[in-house]
Amino acid sequence: MKPSLLSRSICVGILAAATSLSVSAETFKYPTIEDDRPGGFTLTPLVGQYNLDGDRTLDDETYFGFGVGYRFSDPYMVEFAYTTADAKTKAGADQGDIKQYRLEMLFDVAEYGNWTPYLSLGGARTEFGNNVTVIDDEGAMTAGFGTRYNFSERVALRGDARYIKAVGDSKAADVLLGLGLQVFLGETSSAPVEPEVVAVAQPVAEKPAAPSFAELCAQAGGSVEGSDCVKKSLSTERVNLNVQFEYNSDKVVTDYMSEVQKLADFMSAYPSSTAVIEGHTDSTGSDVYNQNLSQRRVNEVVRLLSTNFNIAADRLSAIGYGETQPIASNDTAEGRAQNRRVVASITAEIEETITLDVK
Repeated sequence: MKPSLLSRSICVGILAAATSLSVSAETFKYPTIEDDRPGGFTLTPLVGQYNLDGDRTLDDETYFGFGVGYRFSDPYMVEFAYTTADAKTKAGADQGDIKQYRLEMLFDVAEYGNWTPYLSLGGARTEFGNNVTVIDDEGAMTAGFGTRYNFSERVALRGDARYIKAVGDSKAADVLLGLGLQVFLGETSSAPVEPEVVAVAQPVAEKPAAPSFAELCAQAGGSVEGSDCVKKSLSTERVNLNVQFEYNSDKVVTDYMSEVQKLADFMSAYPSSTAVIEGHTDSTGSDVYNQNLSQRRVNEVVRLLSTNFNIAADRLSAIGYGETQPIASNDTAEGRAQNRRVVASITAEIEETITLDVK
C-alpha cells in the first residue's frame, strides 16, 4: 500500500476512536441479549472511497453501493454489501468498473450514549472489468471496524473502515473508507402498556379464636397442674469439705469445726443428699499404720456429723486411703501437713417449681 494511503487510514482510525470516546459522558455498558432489542432487516445506502494497493496501478476511486443485513436481538448482525466504482489508471485511462461483493459478520462491542462502535469480519469478491467482460476477479478476506450514531431506533449514520486482503495469486491489500445511512426495517421497542388494574373484593378474614389456657401455658414453656401453669427447673448446689489434722492425730482441731458444720448444714438443707468422706495421711510411718490412721480420721468426722449435727449415719460413707493419694510432696513439712486431711465434695440437684401467669 502506498505510504500516503496508509497514513490516511491511520488518521481516519484515530479520529474515529477519539470521537467515540469524547462524544458522551454516559456510563459505558456492553449490549447483551437480555437487552432484548428487536431483531430485523436493515438497508444501508453506502458511499465512500477505494484506497487501492499501489501494485494495481489504479487510482483511488469513489464508490457507491448498498448493504442489506439482518440484525439479531443480541449484538450480532450479518450483512451483504455491494459497491461499485469506475476504474482508471493513474494516467486517467478508463479501465472499466470495479465491483465488489462482501458478506460480513458485524459485532457491536459497546453502547456509549448514541454511539455504537462495532467490529467486522468476513469475505469479499472483487471484479475488475466492464459491463460486458470481467477482466479479472479475486477473492479476499475482510476485517474492519466502524461506528454508528443512532438518531433513533430506526435510523443511524454509519462510518466504515475495511482492510481487504486478497487471497490466491494476488497479494494486494486495499482499504475501504465509507459512510452509510442505515435504516432498520423491523419493529422498534415501544413503551410498555400499563396493565389495567381491576379491583378485587378481598374476603373478610375471620378473627382467630383466642388460645386456650393450656395453649398459652405450653407457649410459655410450662405445663398445667390443676388450675395453675407451672414450670420446673433443675439447678445444682455443691459444697466441699477439707479438714487437716495434726501429726499422728485423728482429732479435729477447733479451727476446722466450721468445715464440719458447713457440710452438716448443706446435708440438712438437702435431705436427699449423701456424702462419701475420704481420709488421708502423709508418708511418715508404715503403710498399715497410715491406712488405719486415715480410717480413724474419717471415722471421727462421720461421728461428729452424726453426734453433733444429727446427720443420719446411713447417708455417710467413710473410706481411708492411707498415704496412697498425696496432693503435695511428703519431702517437706508443709507438704506433709497438706496430705494429713479428710475431704469430701457433695452436690445436690434442686428442682424448683415456678407458677407462670399466662392469663
